[in-house]
Amino acid sequence: MAKQSKENLIWIDLEMTGLEPQRDVIIE
Repeated sequence: MAKQSKENLIWIDLEMTGLEPQRDVIIE
């Protein structure tokens, strides 16, 4: 559960910074 929450924070951070290309790398 904690991991999912952390991933959500990363997702939001990338959305706000606009680093979509890097998002794929982080999720992978």
